[in-house]
Amino acid sequence: MLGSAWGRIGITFALASAAFAAAAVSTVRPPEPAPVYVTWEGIGPDKWASIWLLRRHIDPQAEIHFVDPGVMPDDGTAFDIPGSDYMRAGPITTFEALLASDLGSGIDSPDVARMAEIINEMEVSRWHITASSNTGLVERGFRNLQFRFDRDAVPFSCYMSFFDNLETLIDRADGGPVDPSILDTGDRLCEHLPENGKTQSQTVQEMQARTVLETLGKGANIVFVDTRERAEFDEFHIPGAVHMPLREVSAERMAQFADADLVIPYCVKDFRGFEVARAMSSLGVQNVAIMNPYGIRGWRNVGLPVAGDLAMSQPDAMAALSSCASNPDGCLQ
Repeated sequence: MLGSAWGRIGITFALASAAFAAAAVSTVRPPEPAPVYVTWEGIGPDKWASIWLLRRHIDPQAEIHFVDPGVMPDDGTAFDIPGSDYMRAGPITTFEALLASDLGSGIDSPDVARMAEIINEMEVSRWHITASSNTGLVERGFRNLQFRFDRDAVPFSCYMSFFDNLETLIDRADGGPVDPSILDTGDRLCEHLPENGKTQSQTVQEMQARTVLETLGKGANIVFVDTRERAEFDEFHIPGAVHMPLREVSAERMAQFADADLVIPYCVKDFRGFEVARAMSSLGVQNVAIMNPYGIRGWRNVGLPVAGDLAMSQPDAMAALSSCASNPDGCLQ
């Protein structure tokens, strides 16, 4: 009897142990998948600052996926894509949209707030503004990084390092001017430097605004392509410009440039302008270039006319541009 009792107790204990183990296993949940954020391929500072914000301040585990411009992602959280919840709209950058959203609600950093101001001044402010000296330094550092890698081949880690350093510099500056030396493209910034530190050949040529005017004055057929959003275009644009954002670039649309002697895509500071110029070149359009000074802001800053709802009428602006082409010295500031 005693042996049978102990046997039953042993069986009961074994069953209980097995049930406990099964329960323990069932409570072990697989790790949550990393959140996925999706954006178009691009080289603009707003896009890469937003990626940095997602990875450094919003979710370090976030996965960033890229799709071709014009492709609307099926999965993940879209950002810096027209129609997404986190996108550039009017005077607000994608970076600022993320900060103002629930995603950025836990970020309370004056350094990040100052970075948001710099990114806005670099990419959104359209009329001539008295931007801080820091903005000019940051823009030059960002462009130098891209020039070293042929603009569109900058490694992901190098962009992250650039904005890591910028955050550190803003913190050290405490509202004053930043030291630009650490924003160069030296070994301190990026470990993936091109061989021998040489700048690679550029895929899109640059032309000085004076050269563009002189070429126009000689009777060349120059087509300006405004790559910004429609609302920005309507406010003001280069006289006679065609409106064509990057997502609308297609082989079918390239036929309209068949008779052009020169095609000049542009945006605010020509980050998007460069992307459209490169896309058009890949589709067979000849003689595509961007201007220097860059973009519509550079155009206005050297005293050239614009047309639109907030500017001159189209006929008046075209007449003013024709006058400038005939006498560049009388227009350029």
